[in-house]
Amino acid sequence: MGWVEWDRAELDELADEMSRYEFVLRFTLSHTACDTIVIGTTDLDHLRANTAVVQVGPLPVDIYEEAKKRLAELSRVQGIL
Repeated sequence: MGWVEWDRAELDELADEMSRYEFVLRFTLSHTACDTIVIGTTDLDHLRANTAVVQVGPLPVDIYEEAKKRLAELSRVQGIL
């Protein structure tokens, strides 16, 4: 998924105050089959920001489920993901 698909799924609406990167990281943390996330960076500030996001934890269940619904619909309509 890229930012074009993000826009088509209107995920900014769900992200509210979160940056896109925070939303995506927390979305990934929300997946029940996800035990580990590997994030590569050479920028110490990015590492600190990502660590802070992980400490916040997964998305609220209702936001996660709505995002999954929108992405599934987008995938169905566009034949992507």
